[in-house]
Amino acid sequence: MRPDDSLEQAARKRGYALVCGCDEAGAGPLMGPVCAGAVILPEGCDIPGLDDSKKLTEKKREALYGVITERAIAWAVASVSAAQIDATDILSARIKAMELAIEALSLSPDYALIDGNRDHGRCASIDLPHETVVGGDGRSISIAAASILAKVTRDRYVTEVLDKEYPQYHFAQHKGYGTKLHYAMLDQYGPCPEHRRGYTLLAHGFHCRFGEIDLIARKDGVLCFVEVKTRTNLSCGLPREYVTPQKQQRLRKTAAWYLMVKDLDCPARFDVAEVYADGPHPQKAARIEYIENAF
Repeated sequence: MRPDDSLEQAARKRGYALVCGCDEAGAGPLMGPVCAGAVILPEGCDIPGLDDSKKLTEKKREALYGVITERAIAWAVASVSAAQIDATDILSARIKAMELAIEALSLSPDYALIDGNRDHGRCASIDLPHETVVGGDGRSISIAAASILAKVTRDRYVTEVLDKEYPQYHFAQHKGYGTKLHYAMLDQYGPCPEHRRGYTLLAHGFHCRFGEIDLIARKDGVLCFVEVKTRTNLSCGLPREYVTPQKQQRLRKTAAWYLMVKDLDCPARFDVAEVYADGPHPQKAARIEYIENAF
């Protein structure tokens, strides 16, 4: 199913005349900026071939970029640098990039459709009336358009600027994602100034027939497979004690499967995040203990 304008129409029926879609690209790579796009399309707009940017070839995205910027009532892109990501966190950086893209629009939107399920981070938030849309780049025509602008803008910057500044990493080939080639170049040359120094989230809730891993992240060239355990009291023992030898074996098998399907050959470790919550809600965490190389 291709994205359509049903969400935009629903917002207009509620009295919002100018509806923008917003999405970002670059949360997963190990380097470079996060870029975001914001797009306001005219009512009834139909762009043949428009879809989630991840489903399109580079050639198709480039072609659609020109069509979108021609037909949009207003559009803008913005970015948050690798240094800014390290100074905050990747969620805040994603939200900040979208916030900046919306602010850069030549027309101020009345309403925003935000891809994903988060509208704020520790250091940024979307303030105008809006809704979050899980899988929005596959559902909303304006979010899909924004995803293409964000992806093309970031890929052009990586290829035309960063690849020329740091040719030894072959950024143009992998766009900064954690490929086998990229990890090999990191092993050989170490990180450059454009590499992110904090944790980069690669996956959450990854599962296969062997089990599930809560979080998979990368830091300093090392893949971190993270088991998250939450407790409201210690009457039944420490959270880490529930990562039993049997659980550890399942995690190892699941991690090996992840490395195989992603064709990765890089250092890895297993961490445990202990979340001590005030009451039954993990979002009210009073304290987090993070244990590297837990087993």
